[in-house]
Amino acid sequence: MFKKRSKILFIANIIATIYFLYTLYKINIPGLLSNSGQEIAISSMNIYNNSYYLIFTCFGVIFGWLGFFLHLPAFIMIAFIMYYIPAFTFLFEKDFLLLPQIILTGVSYVFQKMINARQKLQMQNP
Repeated sequence: MFKKRSKILFIANIIATIYFLYTLYKINIPGLLSNSGQEIAISSMNIYNNSYYLIFTCFGVIFGWLGFFLHLPAFIMIAFIMYYIPAFTFLFEKDFLLLPQIILTGVSYVFQKMINARQKLQMQNP
């Protein structure tokens, strides 16, 4: 499974997926389905306030998995940028949990480029 892929990227993607699902739970999306008007209003405000953060984190997770399965460092770099934007726009106001994602994704970008270069070199010199 990891023959041509970065193991660090796999770990980063697992952590990012868990973090994204945790963030969805934390902003109380199930509160929208409740019968209480107060819970619906609070949940709606939470979603509105965190939508920018959630959208970028969601796209970061998607591009991270695409970069892992397609072996493309460009998608990994896009995931890095998608984690970087909300983390530094909010100046870590939300959570410090995006900082490990930024570090792991940046490191895995370099490793995936090295893996791809090594594979290309082996194909040229059989």
